Amino acid sequence: MSTLIVGWIGLGNAGFPMAANLAKADYSLLVHDVDPDREIKFVVEYPKCRVAIPREEAFKACDVIITMLPNGKTVQDVLIGDHGIGRSLRAGIYMSAQITRVADHVQRHRCHRYELILANGHAGTWCRA
Repeated sequence: MSTLIVGWIGLGNAGFPMAANLAKADYSLLVHDVDPDREIKFVVEYPKCRVAIPREEAFKACDVIITMLPNGKTVQDVLIGDHGIGRSLRAGIYMSAQITRVADHVQRHRCHRYELILANGHAGTWCRA
C-alpha cells in the first residue's frame, strides 16, 4: 500500500471510476462528494478508503488533492468558499482541479484548469489556459 494520502473530491460519473482506479492501485483515498450515498458506496467498494469528515479539516493530512467537479464555480466553492478546504491545507500540497464540463467553462472563463496557491495560510485560485 502506498503511503501517499490522496484526497479526492467529486465522485460523479467521471470522478468515481477515476478514484476507483487509484484505490485499485492500492492508494489510500480520503473522499468527499456532495451526495453522501456516493461516498458510502465508494468506501464500501474500497474499504481501505474513507470519507473525509469533517470536510473542512479532513484534507489536512493529504499529500495530494484531486477534484473532479462540474464547473469552475464549484471548484472555487470547494477550495475557497465559506466552507472551503483551502484555508486548512498545508503549504506545498499538490492540488489538481479538473472540470468535467470543460467546453462550457472554457467558453465562459477562457480557462480549463485551476491551480491552488497557498501562501502564509491564505488560499487563492487562478485559471490556467
